[in-house]
Amino acid sequence: MAVNKKKKEIKQEKKNIVFSFSALEQNNKSIKGPGTYLLELVGLFPVLVLLLDLYVKYIGKISPEIYRAILFGGFIILFMIMMLHICIWIDNVFHVFMIDENGQLYKLKVSAFWYKLRDKMYLLNPAGMGQKKIATLIYMVANMKHVVDSISETTTMEELIAMGKLEKIESISELKIGAKKVSFYAEVTEKSETKKKKISYLRIYEDGYNLENYLKGEDYRKQRAKDEIVREIMRENTPQYKMIRFTKKWSGIMAWIAAITKLYHRAFILYIGVLMVYLASRTADLIIEKRKKE
Repeated sequence: MAVNKKKKEIKQEKKNIVFSFSALEQNNKSIKGPGTYLLELVGLFPVLVLLLDLYVKYIGKISPEIYRAILFGGFIILFMIMMLHICIWIDNVFHVFMIDENGQLYKLKVSAFWYKLRDKMYLLNPAGMGQKKIATLIYMVANMKHVVDSISETTTMEELIAMGKLEKIESISELKIGAKKVSFYAEVTEKSETKKKKISYLRIYEDGYNLENYLKGEDYRKQRAKDEIVREIMRENTPQYKMIRFTKKWSGIMAWIAAITKLYHRAFILYIGVLMVYLASRTADLIIEKRKKE
């Protein structure tokens, strides 16, 4: 029995370690997705309307043409910023990092190529739901880890690099690990070229702490303590997080109300009044919980 367990552990160690997108990790690191960016655009636009109206009312006049031009220009700027962040998010979601059995780091792009290579095209439509593009993309990202965990059994890494399907990453330097983003410089080999490049990614990968351990030159096969995992999962339920979430939503709602009605003073009084009552209530809950623990 002990021998079989040892063989199983050795077999698992020889498999490629794959780091692919995880919605749970994205949530734990408070990294925004497309939906959040869209909501922020909706919430920020009325603030621009309010600022313009306050300027006209208390500082100086603006012609209707300039007023509309500023609003349109402001919306375009906010929209472009939103699209830039969404494009960065999409690029991260559709890229996967992999450490092979020899401890070599690679980067690859999610595509149907890997499913064809491993003869696992059925994973792109596991429920027989038809060829819906969005569903296919979701399955493609979700199942990528199971597809590339043993690609070296089919072909060599050198062949895949020559085809432009893999990027080999070596000589890591200038590593920076932030709250939501990791960046470093490395020698990157793709096709027949090796160049020094800056690589950066959002911390949205499953077991991403082991990828960071690898980049730091530490043990990259560690298992996190269960209490740490539970603490991250439960973080959304903390009173502090709920207070921040409510404040953002309430601010967006009241900004729209003030922009539509132009009732600045009444809207501000209502905004502050409700916010103070809510914060007082949540603060009281925090004090009570603290007393219970004591």
